Amino acid sequence: MLETSDNAVWATSLVEHKGGELRSALSFGTAGFEVRVEGGSIVIRTDPLGTCPIWYARAGDAWVVSPEAKAIAAIQPVRLLPDDELLKQGEREADWSPFRNALRLAPGSELRLAEGGAVSTADSPMRFELADGGDRETRSAEDWTRELGEVLISSYESANVSTGAFVSGGIDSSIACSLARRDGEVFSYSLGTRHGDEFVPARALADELGCEHKEIHLDHEGVRDEFERVVFQNEIFDGLTAEIVCQLSALYGAAGSDCQRIATGYGSDLLFDGMLRHALYMTAVELQTTPQLIERTRWTGELAPFVNWSRGLAAEHVFWKPEVIELALRVPRELCFVDGVEKHVLRSAAVHGKLLPERLAFRKKVGMTNGTGANKLLSEALGIDDSNGYLEKSERCLELLKRIF
Repeated sequence: MLETSDNAVWATSLVEHKGGELRSALSFGTAGFEVRVEGGSIVIRTDPLGTCPIWYARAGDAWVVSPEAKAIAAIQPVRLLPDDELLKQGEREADWSPFRNALRLAPGSELRLAEGGAVSTADSPMRFELADGGDRETRSAEDWTRELGEVLISSYESANVSTGAFVSGGIDSSIACSLARRDGEVFSYSLGTRHGDEFVPARALADELGCEHKEIHLDHEGVRDEFERVVFQNEIFDGLTAEIVCQLSALYGAAGSDCQRIATGYGSDLLFDGMLRHALYMTAVELQTTPQLIERTRWTGELAPFVNWSRGLAAEHVFWKPEVIELALRVPRELCFVDGVEKHVLRSAAVHGKLLPERLAFRKKVGMTNGTGANKLLSEALGIDDSNGYLEKSERCLELLKRIF
């Protein structure tokens, strides 16, 4: 059977049944899963990047399957791995599970449940590797710029629903908002705290694109509430991830009354080497390469859809598409950082594709957490001295999760 908690019931109960198939109603968002009936078997398939997780576990003579481990825990006990295994950073396998007795279906894979309780999987997770040469040497920077712009535009999925965008004025969210704006009217939202905000550059972008814009203020009580929400709903045990998703969650909360879908630029920093130049982040995750950072998203819960689904929102992460990721990994790394400008090839693609004027595409911006001061605000709300304190934030995540598992 397929189970869900109350927090995701809107997304997983509204399904279409046609020709022996069940499909998620939120087909206009990045995350999803598919359930098919083939003969005497039920087949569950994840999306190619594993954005929506699928967990499964034995329950007596049957199998229980859910995109949320907490739903399985409502049927039979599910236990977290020891703290030291959860708190360590570094690489993990695509199907790694933080639970002792709940398995994770690898991204882009199928789980087949046959009559009599037999279970099997067909694994085909997407591989992330930087190109080792080939056409890199025969193509100009202009060629890469043009192709990147074309792929971003062609991969954006149109949908006849009200759409919003989270904007900071940086290149990633600006491209996402521009792509959405090509499809129709867009509501835009930016975030601020007592320690900082991104209101001025976000407002400039909204004015340029003609968006109805709102500024959202996050305080101590709000960030604590969001922390508990994201840890529970997305089942996050990593403090750095929880800090990031807290900010997205606050924006989802504001957008839920206006929109059905949100376009975000989430993930672009991972694809175009933006995070490689942030020493604090790289130290916190204990990784070294762009492919490793992409693979990390498979277990962090940062892209899991439940925080937005619980607000009745689908999330369209415009960079988190197989075709965009594949191209980003082929782009010569030297084009990502040119004359001191990060993500240079992406900025150029935005201008070439007429998504943004040059003055906005090449504007510098502080990263999300530092720009809003949300890192400091969350630490204060949790009683942590260090503005970052990611180990302590991870420990607070585990304290909350242990109430469930």
